[in-house]
Amino acid sequence: MLLQSERSIAIGSTTSCTRDWLEVFDGPNVRSRYVDGLLNRQCGFSISSQVFKTSGNALTLSFHSGSSIQYSVFDMVITSYHTGYCYSDEHACDNGRCISDKLMCNGYNPCGDYSDCPLAGGVIAGIVVGCFFFCVFATVFIIICRRRRHRYHRGPTHVQVVANTTPGYGTPGQGYNQPVPQQYGAVPYPQGQQPSTYQ
Repeated sequence: MLLQSERSIAIGSTTSCTRDWLEVFDGPNVRSRYVDGLLNRQCGFSISSQVFKTSGNALTLSFHSGSSIQYSVFDMVITSYHTGYCYSDEHACDNGRCISDKLMCNGYNPCGDYSDCPLAGGVIAGIVVGCFFFCVFATVFIIICRRRRHRYHRGPTHVQVVANTTPGYGTPGQGYNQPVPQQYGAVPYPQGQQPSTYQ
C-alpha cells in the first residue's frame, strides 16, 4: 500500500485545469479510479496538506503540460507502508502502519499521524527541564551575589580626607595628620550651646 501526501503545487495559470494538470490514479494505470480526496485533475497554486492513501500497492501519476505555460511544478511525498507485524528494520506507527526505519524523523510525516518521530516529545521535555534548572541556578546565583555586595557595604560609607602637615603647622615642631584647612565648614551648634571662649 502507498501513502501519498502532496506538499506544494504550481500547475497552470487557472483553476480550470485546461492547459496543465496532474492526475493521481489509485491503481496501476490511467484507467484506474482517482485516489480518494484527489478527484479529477489537479492544478492551480494551492493544495490541501491532507494525507491521502491508495487502496492497494499501486499508484499512477499522469502529468499533462501545455506549450503556453513556462513552468509547472508539484512536490509530493510517496511512502510505502504495510500493516501487521513490523520487522526489526521498520518503525511501528501509532496507527498500525509499518514504515522503514530510514524514514523516521525526516520531517515528511510518513506514518500519516506524525508518530514517526517518538523522540521529539522527549527532546522537547528535556529542553523544558533544562531551561527550568538553568533559570533556578541563575536566580540563586543573582541572590548570592546581591547578598555579598550588601555585606561589603554595611561599614562606613564616608571617608575623611586628611593631609600630612609639615613641621611648623599646627603644633610647633611636629608633623601630625590634620584635616585639610577649610575643607569642612563651620559646625552649627544649637542656640544657647555655643562653645566657651578661653583667654
